[in-house]
Amino acid sequence: MEGKEAIINKILSDAEENANEIINSANEFNNNLVSDAEEWAKSYKKSQEEVLKKDQSDIISRRIIVANLDVRKNILAKKRKLIDQAFDLVYKKMCNLDKKSYLSYIEKLLISYSEKNETIILSKDGVLSNDSVNDLEIVKKNKLSVSKYSGDFIGGIKLITEKTEKDLSFRAIINEEKEKRESEISKKIF
Repeated sequence: MEGKEAIINKILSDAEENANEIINSANEFNNNLVSDAEEWAKSYKKSQEEVLKKDQSDIISRRIIVANLDVRKNILAKKRKLIDQAFDLVYKKMCNLDKKSYLSYIEKLLISYSEKNETIILSKDGVLSNDSVNDLEIVKKNKLSVSKYSGDFIGGIKLITEKTEKDLSFRAIINEEKEKRESEISKKIF
């Protein structure tokens, strides 16, 4: 019996040794897997932090660009508003000219722009009468006629024929000047 027990003990001892080797090998394999996973996680975390920093930097940079564009757009709108206000002030001053200055200005417009046989349309503001315009030398010289109907505008005149219309209203004159001089004025003011 002793031989049997020795064989059984040997088998059990070999099995236990084998089991310990398998357990040790499994533990080593497990430790290697955990170590590799920890290294991968650290590497992944580091790369994601770099991506996050870059994305964060890009987002901040884009927001700064957009904010600067908004600031420029707002400044430009304010500048445009100031220029519009300046031209509106000029328009109001022109509309408020005394009758003598108003008539003198209209005479200068007629001298510069009228052609023979045109009809003059006066503005509806009623500052000038048909008679005061008819008395101008240029009206007689160019055989101009003054319409008995007022135009649907305030300030200035219009010259018409069957085929053409020249808008010499104060608003049209000011708008034309504004278009010509807007960039020049912007440079001087700002």
